Amino acid sequence: MINRYERRIFSGKAEAYRSSRVGRIYRYHRALGLVYSALRRWGTSSDMHSAIFQLEHAIKTVKDNNQVNDAKRQVEPQLVALLATAYENAERHSDAVKLKMDACSQYLDNQDFSAAEYLIRQSKADSRAPEQVQQIWIGLEKQLDDLKRQR
Repeated sequence: MINRYERRIFSGKAEAYRSSRVGRIYRYHRALGLVYSALRRWGTSSDMHSAIFQLEHAIKTVKDNNQVNDAKRQVEPQLVALLATAYENAERHSDAVKLKMDACSQYLDNQDFSAAEYLIRQSKADSRAPEQVQQIWIGLEKQLDDLKRQR
């Protein structure tokens, strides 16, 4: 099914790049990342027909736009979690942990408690994570609780 529409989607994304429509660029990368994830086409950072490439570029689009426009838009935690899942499936375990921890720290800095809580809950539930990583998540959860109380 995706093969039938893939060319048109990529054409639309190229047009969004040509016209510098950042919102559309983000939405195209996000949509393609979701589709490739559903198809379990995890791929690599260099394969544009993969979840990893598209999700990385969606996140990078937001970060780059924030730097250029001094904005504070955040990537939704579900997208971060999905890219982490793609990394895990590609045997990039340390990248998955780093991605989630960096995003969680950013959510805490911006006081987006629900986003931080989403990643913390999901990560703490991962029984495959080493004890040291689990302890870091417990520490982040404590930090979240402290910040909520200060509010």
